Amino acid sequence: MENNNTVTYKYGQKVDPSGQGDVVLYASAVPNTYQIRYNANGGIGSMNIQDGVVYNQYIELRQNNFMMKSDSVFKCWNTKPDGTGTSYKKKVRRSQN
Repeated sequence: MENNNTVTYKYGQKVDPSGQGDVVLYASAVPNTYQIRYNANGGIGSMNIQDGVVYNQYIELRQNNFMMKSDSVFKCWNTKPDGTGTSYKKKVRRSQN
């Protein structure tokens, strides 16, 4: 139990209002967060996961730190290995919609 007789219930939890009179439940929400994982896609090295990215807020994508193949030059980040997905320029601020 929290201050001022407030109780927090989790989704699916059973509520027993007997003996309490009227019970009012309020929706409570937290922002959706996710991770961005960077894949070398044939390059060499590793990059840390970009953790705690909040949905619908602008972020700055990380600079490419992978060593590219000798016949390749980094162009952009893409959601698909073959480049047919959504492209994002290096270090661009991006909002997830």
